[in-house]
Amino acid sequence: MSQKGELRVRLKGVPSQSPLGQVQGADSLVEIYTESYGERPLVIQGAGAGPQVTARGVFGDVLRLAERL
Repeated sequence: MSQKGELRVRLKGVPSQSPLGQVQGADSLVEIYTESYGERPLVIQGAGAGPQVTARGVFGDVLRLAERL
């Protein structure tokens, strides 16, 4: 039996001294809040794609969407 959960994704301002506030350059960071961890999130951080690779991916997505319209 599967249970439906809730996922929320949003933009939110963060303090500069928080883990997200310390991200620099092309790094990526995700904070995952769950009932198990309470107010202390699970943090996953690592190298990001960088602006050129990200732009190429977004442009490719736009082209694929345009083909379907």
